[in-house]
Amino acid sequence: MRLGQVVTNLLSNAIEHTRDRITITTQRQNGHALLIIADNGPGIPKEHLPHLFDRFYRAEASRTRGTDHNGLGLAISKAIVDAHGGTLEASNGSTGGAVFALQLSAEA
Repeated sequence: MRLGQVVTNLLSNAIEHTRDRITITTQRQNGHALLIIADNGPGIPKEHLPHLFDRFYRAEASRTRGTDHNGLGLAISKAIVDAHGGTLEASNGSTGGAVFALQLSAEA
């Protein structure tokens, strides 16, 4: 149930920040399940990437303008993924847009 919350949060963020396209990729790799959600929005400024999963952190005002978000969604998502022994990382795509990669053990 909590992992569903993570996926919902990542998809909601992608929908909110995309221009018109979201790509969802799944893979099995070296005993891990990998979910990648990428949008083609403005991306995340480099200086914000190290803090993106900090509680109450909100990236630049233009990215959060007009929203009533409190900066907890990504922090909670990261905590859930960490509790499941996985990783959650954020980066920018080579052609722009934000990319979130969720990796969990695929071992039964």
